Amino acid sequence: MTMPGAEGIRLSNRLDEESVMEKTSESTASRPQFLSTVATVAAAAGAGYLVYRNGESWLRSLLLYLSRAGWARQVVTKFPPAWAVASRFVAGESVDEAIQAVRQLNARGMLATADYLGESVTSAAEANAARDQILYLVERIHAGGVDANVSLKLSQLGLKLDENLAIDNLRAILQQAKRHNLRVRVDMEESALVDTTLDIYRRLRFGEGFDNVGVVIQSCLYRSDEDVRRLVEEGAWVR
Repeated sequence: MTMPGAEGIRLSNRLDEESVMEKTSESTASRPQFLSTVATVAAAAGAGYLVYRNGESWLRSLLLYLSRAGWARQVVTKFPPAWAVASRFVAGESVDEAIQAVRQLNARGMLATADYLGESVTSAAEANAARDQILYLVERIHAGGVDANVSLKLSQLGLKLDENLAIDNLRAILQQAKRHNLRVRVDMEESALVDTTLDIYRRLRFGEGFDNVGVVIQSCLYRSDEDVRRLVEEGAWVR
């Protein structure tokens, strides 16, 4: 069953943060450079479930941009060789296929984080739709019996439109995840949102008692060492 309107889901290995679905071969390595470039476009075009190497922040930024670009989606759907190369990064075209990819990782002793892409929303309706997609993902992880958690971004839930909207949407996701004993981690975004993101995290973690929520800190910010130190002292689930 395909998630309607899905922008894509990124899967990453929670153990060593390496790419978990790369299928390398001599034939793949020898493909023309332009196909490799198209594969990068394809991986973010919203046609499936993206698996990437967390350390490549430049690639992440590019993929996030491309996940919102309609022209990139057309490249994937109209150019089969691009999809063939992109299969190094894409776990599947549906939630069921993504769950199967996680199950295969679990069998190899690896855990997974699923991150639904498409955080640029321009209306409350879009923010609520993103919430519903993440709720659906939570349900499928639970029903599939796989060992995975969920990552999300507050801007995806409406933070740039209305802080209370984002909080309400995050609360709904945390409530559903807690029923299934699943954890949710709030990704960090641009530096202007760091304080707000941490405030919302602490409000729901300590103010409302959601012990299944964690947070991500960006390593590139000067303030990050202090942020991590404080979060660790608070007992946070932090990456």
